[in-house]
Amino acid sequence: EINPATLVVGGGPAGMAAALQIGGAGKKVYLVEKTEALGGQLARMDCTFPRMDPARELLASLEERVRALPNIEIMTGSVVMANPGFVGNFTATISGPRGRQTSVTVGNVVLATGFRPFDPAAIARLGYSHLPGILTAPEFERMAAEGRLTHPGGGGAPRSAVIINCVGSRDRATHEYCSRYCCAAGLKQAARIRELSPATAVTVVYSDMRAFGKGCEELYASVAKQDVVFALFDKEAPPEVRAGEGGRLQVVLAEQLSGERIGIAADLVILMTGMEAQADSREVAKVFSISADKNGFFIEKHPKLDPVAT
Repeated sequence: EINPATLVVGGGPAGMAAALQIGGAGKKVYLVEKTEALGGQLARMDCTFPRMDPARELLASLEERVRALPNIEIMTGSVVMANPGFVGNFTATISGPRGRQTSVTVGNVVLATGFRPFDPAAIARLGYSHLPGILTAPEFERMAAEGRLTHPGGGGAPRSAVIINCVGSRDRATHEYCSRYCCAAGLKQAARIRELSPATAVTVVYSDMRAFGKGCEELYASVAKQDVVFALFDKEAPPEVRAGEGGRLQVVLAEQLSGERIGIAADLVILMTGMEAQADSREVAKVFSISADKNGFFIEKHPKLDPVAT
């Protein structure tokens, strides 16, 4: 017999959406989240692209609907320690707050454990670890969510801001894969800067503009009409961030369209950090008897013929 209950691991938007679909069909769902709150990376965002919808409203709607379904049991501050069994019949051991363990029997498991942003401190040329005025994309999101745009060192709005793409992605020294969201997120942030501080000059430094997804190419066209400057760099000669004159920053790159080496003065630099697998992804893979690739991401049974089953 097949147990109709489902274990969903990860309480971000993907996990909540899965729980809603399965729970809405009348099945029992155990939604396990290792942190104390639902939301995942979405809880750290200001707005979503391409429509610039407030992230907090999307998250609040999802969480409200999840909590309203009585057959969805939410277990925050919890991790799955073991999951022996076979398709249709698994017995998961879940460690919750204060180490209290619970066993649940399910027939299916959905892994929606999400990602973590790349830490740019490892890339010395970008100056993140030692120069003021440099933010990662998530750090900018938190600032923008407060409805302000200020120099990280204090003072008013920056005179100029530079957004640098492909930080930790498409780079042999870090990760060779494309994270697929950085370009559109950078466009969104350029538009957000324009909204928060119209007088701030904005430059997007990119190696290729890959505006994946429905409406994202239109977002690119829209941002390009807002006096945002685009500067193209060669992946083999990526940009550097240096200390400039008067306490400002200097973004230096070999600009491909002009064929010149240029320096862009900036008060604020935003690093579009790529996606990494969660730090414990390999341990999670072992718990659920699945495989992970060299980057720590879970591997499908077959990427084309059976992408959602293992």
